[in-house]
Amino acid sequence: GKVKPILATWLIGAVTLDLSSGAYLATGGRVLDNIALFAGAIEISAIFGTLVVRLWLKGELKVALDPLQRKILSAAGVMILVWGVSIMLGVGLYGAEATFWTMQSLMFIAYVPSVAKAWRLQKAFDSIGNWSCIFAACIVGFVPAIASGNPRALFNSWRGLLSAGILLAILLFFDKKRGWRGWKREVVSHRVFLRQVNRWFLRRWPVGV
Repeated sequence: GKVKPILATWLIGAVTLDLSSGAYLATGGRVLDNIALFAGAIEISAIFGTLVVRLWLKGELKVALDPLQRKILSAAGVMILVWGVSIMLGVGLYGAEATFWTMQSLMFIAYVPSVAKAWRLQKAFDSIGNWSCIFAACIVGFVPAIASGNPRALFNSWRGLLSAGILLAILLFFDKKRGWRGWKREVVSHRVFLRQVNRWFLRRWPVGV
């Protein structure tokens, strides 16, 4: 079968990373010290947006949440409320700290179902290309985190490296056993998507008109 990225996984990644980034800034953290966090937030939000467009073009746009994913999104919603209340009470820094560490914990927990699913299916069920980009961003972002010595930046970098690295290694292991079929289909799928986007733009803005 085709590689079918799980939209809910990327939705959770976008929500938790975006909230974690905002909370980090609210605690006084500098962007350059924790570049992996902000690069990850932008990257995963972009991947989520791209998947939404791709699925919409194919008429397959839907989000299916399992019980754990519902709990994670609910917890993220609760932390938004907690942070908002803390700001109104004049203790926004504590709310931001709580939100940051809660999102970091949720992001680590969110990887567990993906790792379990890959192991159960014995194949690369998600995008190797996407996870390779995420892992590479974590490696690059680890350098300024070490240089800054910021505990939040260091924790985020270690979490990203371990989480993305373990999942990517499992996806690569099983896809190699299957003759890289998932990776080859993924390359073809990207080419088809780019052609679809190109046709969509040409229909709306014809060249030479």
